[in-house]
Amino acid sequence: MRLSLIIQFVVLLVIGCVAGVIHSRTPFEADSRKLIASYLSNVTQRDSAAEGEDTPEDGDPAVPEQIDPDENEQSTPNTDGPETVDPDPDAQAENPDSADTGDALDPAQWPLEITIEQAFAAYASEDLAVFFMDARDQEDYEAGHVTRAMHVTNEMFMDESLLPPDIGFWPEDQLIIVYCTGGHCDLSHMVKTRLELFNLTNVHIMTDGFDGWAEAGHPVTEGSEP
Repeated sequence: MRLSLIIQFVVLLVIGCVAGVIHSRTPFEADSRKLIASYLSNVTQRDSAAEGEDTPEDGDPAVPEQIDPDENEQSTPNTDGPETVDPDPDAQAENPDSADTGDALDPAQWPLEITIEQAFAAYASEDLAVFFMDARDQEDYEAGHVTRAMHVTNEMFMDESLLPPDIGFWPEDQLIIVYCTGGHCDLSHMVKTRLELFNLTNVHIMTDGFDGWAEAGHPVTEGSEP
């Protein structure tokens, strides 16, 4: 009987201890579960907020990067100005008056054959002492010649008495312009060759001759005198 009571007491004691342990652990486990759930909820809310700041919500258009108009204007080259055209390097070569015939007012740059414009520039210049020679025959000379032009033909060199009396004293660089009818007339070239015998080397041919001179409206004189 006593043994049975002891056994019952021990069983009740064990049951009581177990019940006490269970009762004491249950609130702790519940509280732990609550803390864990609260922590996970806070973490989830914080991550969602961070993602909401970096990523636009659905339906909201992405805002493009703003470009400063002044900066864009500086980086864009200006194409509104006039196009620069390089000068044609062949322009002078195609213009006989400016390239092939030299400066009209500078006989030192003249070629052998010159234009009416160059001849008249020398004629009208107060700084140049120029002699004009008409190489045509007497009849043509008297019908009309360049005013102040002397009559000197190729045949006159056969008799020097027919030449200007002081021709042998002219300076070697004396500027002389010889002409005939113009075109294919070679009388002026023949007179030039004769003048070289007197060491007169600054001699030029007016290629368009008297006809070109008269057509240009330059001074013309009729008769046997210059």
